[in-house]
Amino acid sequence: MLNTATNEYILATIYHEVLHAYFNVELAKLDFDNKKFEQKYPGAIIHNATGLYTYKERNVTKSVPYSKIEFVTEKKGHLQLVPFIDKLAKAIQSYNSNIPTDVAKAIARMGIVRGKDMLDWEIAYNINERTGNNNRKGTKCTP
Repeated sequence: MLNTATNEYILATIYHEVLHAYFNVELAKLDFDNKKFEQKYPGAIIHNATGLYTYKERNVTKSVPYSKIEFVTEKKGHLQLVPFIDKLAKAIQSYNSNIPTDVAKAIARMGIVRGKDMLDWEIAYNINERTGNNNRKGTKCTP
């Protein structure tokens, strides 16, 4: 991704990972009680062990299961996400004030909101920024 994405997309990805870490800490504070977490964060879906993160350690391939917290926009309480997305979009625009608000919000939503809840134009903006193609609005990364 570093070879193709825009700086703004990379920034959004870093912020997304911070948000995921934050929500995982919040879940841990609630003793990993999914119901308590979903009461505190309506619209949250916790996917337990949805995949395996694979890595090499001393030439031995190892895998560990991971969990992912996403939000479903059609559930009651989805408006709770608006402050997260708006603040993330503003952070992206504070990095590059020339990036349009709709693009900043689209890349802010990706990774927080469940993929199938993303609109087609939001997905297209994300593809443009991730691949750094000619339709991108952000600054192409030059590693």
